[in-house]
Amino acid sequence: MRLTILGGGGFRVPLIHRALLRDPLVDTVTLFDTDAGRLAAIERVLAAQARGIAAAPRVTATTDLTAALTGADVVFSAIRVHGLAGRVLDERIAIAEGVLGQETVGAGGVSFGLRTVPVAAGFARRIAEVAPGAWVVNFTNPAGLVTEAMAAHLGDRVIGICDSPASLCRRFDAFDYAGLNHLGWLRVDGRSIPNEYLHYYKDPLASPTGPTRGEFLQEQQQRLYRQLADPAADALSTWDGVRAERDATYFAAGPSTGGYEDIALALMRALTGGGPARLILDVRNRGSLPHLDPDAVVEVPCAVDTAGARPLPVTPLDAGQAALTAAVKASERAVLEAAATGSAAAARRAFAIHPLVASDAIADRLLAAYRRAFPELAYLR
Repeated sequence: MRLTILGGGGFRVPLIHRALLRDPLVDTVTLFDTDAGRLAAIERVLAAQARGIAAAPRVTATTDLTAALTGADVVFSAIRVHGLAGRVLDERIAIAEGVLGQETVGAGGVSFGLRTVPVAAGFARRIAEVAPGAWVVNFTNPAGLVTEAMAAHLGDRVIGICDSPASLCRRFDAFDYAGLNHLGWLRVDGRSIPNEYLHYYKDPLASPTGPTRGEFLQEQQQRLYRQLADPAADALSTWDGVRAERDATYFAAGPSTGGYEDIALALMRALTGGGPARLILDVRNRGSLPHLDPDAVVEVPCAVDTAGARPLPVTPLDAGQAALTAAVKASERAVLEAAATGSAAAARRAFAIHPLVASDAIADRLLAAYRRAFPELAYLR
């Protein structure tokens, strides 16, 4: 079986490879990235990681999208348009306007979506042409929004994942979870336990006194890729040291994001005949949350097998939760409209109606600032 990873030069690709070394589901991994230097660096890490393991999958790398997709059985999409420099701008521009500066939540998430959705949709169209039978697992944030954009071209063959709900479910030994990506609740003994990202809705004006998370990660990864470019460097120990440093700061910085590779492999195993699974995934609603339409991508427990992922029944959201998710979904839909039509008015609306912005004046300034910062937003008219 062949796995293709879009964004194959990304920092966390070795985590996926490490999981595949423990559970050899595939015989070939193809890495695709537009940055040949990052691809070469990650190839070195994977080669060192696989040393001495006879059953390790063969790894190839390419900057040719068609070559990467041809023959793929499963595609992992883990792209970051404008890199970590983009995350820094997402955070800092929002903070400068007095609203939350976070990668996927609020204004930063809207900006991230506006520049990511057109690229992700383009990948989805190409997958539909070159590898129509492939299952697509979307890691790309904002995960629910990007999955919904890709589903317009791939239908139910694209499924989004996030490790945050699974972590919450393990902590409370429960599975009755529902909401949107980074906006959901677990039901335990009649209580609603919020996803850790709900912290940002409770304290939206908290501003960092030092570097933002994006600034920390940008400095860290720039240092890492410089080190990996040195042929004399021990690629695996260099990468692993930075990974440990990164993981050690998650609790200080906010929600943890470790473990998504295990969810991805469990999903891939179930989709390709390794037996059924129950996982919390980002999929089309299909009535699981009645206040949202059937095609809205939601984050709910699913039964997974070779036919795909089907939402399972969940406890209905209460009125406040339903209202909040409906408002955020409306903002996501405005992002999708803007990406599909090039409408700057729709992009402005996406900021203005988001509950963490909720201001026409701030929306105007945010859109103007993000358009100045990102050449990728030149499509907005």
